Amino acid sequence: MLDQSRGWLAALSQAPALTRLTVIHNPVSGRANGARFGRLLRALQGTGLEIVLRTTTMKGDGERLAAQASRATDGILVVAGGDGTINEVINGASPRDCPPIAVLPMGTANVLHAELGLPSEPKALAAAIAGVATLPVYTPLANGRRFAVMAGAGFDAHVVAAVDAGGSKRLLGRAAYVLGYLRTLLRFPFRGYDVIIDGISFRAASVVIANARYYGGRFTCTPGARVDEPELHVCLFLSPGRWSAVRYALALLTGTLHLRPDVAILRARHVVVHGEAGEPVQCDGDIVTTLPLTVEADGQSLPFVVPLEFEAPRAAE
Repeated sequence: MLDQSRGWLAALSQAPALTRLTVIHNPVSGRANGARFGRLLRALQGTGLEIVLRTTTMKGDGERLAAQASRATDGILVVAGGDGTINEVINGASPRDCPPIAVLPMGTANVLHAELGLPSEPKALAAAIAGVATLPVYTPLANGRRFAVMAGAGFDAHVVAAVDAGGSKRLLGRAAYVLGYLRTLLRFPFRGYDVIIDGISFRAASVVIANARYYGGRFTCTPGARVDEPELHVCLFLSPGRWSAVRYALALLTGTLHLRPDVAILRARHVVVHGEAGEPVQCDGDIVTTLPLTVEADGQSLPFVVPLEFEAPRAAE
């Protein structure tokens, strides 16, 4: 296999000069959204490009606005939101004529922003966007809906559901996930799931189907996964029970999750997950569907902006 960094650099492309930034802004994504968005918007204005601002007001607006922006050929589609807002955009964007997509990190975890190696400082981020170097990011399907980072069934999906039900994510940020984790730890039944990976059956306590190496921010879950490769990495948590869930969380925080003997990471193109019908499934940090789950790497990608000097770190897997 080619050196990984060479593979990422070979995938980079640079679009012709563009003149417009269409900014899709989710005003309820993350904490201190208004102040941070103001700084980022001023930095974008410094690029000299025309800015067209579109604000979401309800669930589904990101998808609709992205579909409209896909019809423009001389602009960049800028997503000012978290991974959930990006999820809406990739489900609305047309792969046939999608403009370059840039990410302004406004969410709680901002996993895709980290995967793409984008800076957080406003002026540096604006300069990267104006440079318009792009990388193809594959967008697999989960029950027919696209995702960019990961899909999960089991414990992590129930944590996301608990956070959504509490409505505390905007107020508490990452602390909302700590509270959701503790609530789920007390209530989760640990029934287990049947997972079929490219035709081979497994039994797991929970499963994360990853399109990227990071999880929940910059915590490494599947270190070999890359957004510019169509293949998925399936992380099977094999041990059930509350103490196992605690050990998995500690391993994730210390970067050793993939080293545990009761964690299996397998490459895949097609994954089916069976459990109790109607259980939640999270994609990119939001509950978007329910079990049973079918995930397919169908080879579709969208162009995302990355820094001109972008290189992927070597996998630790």
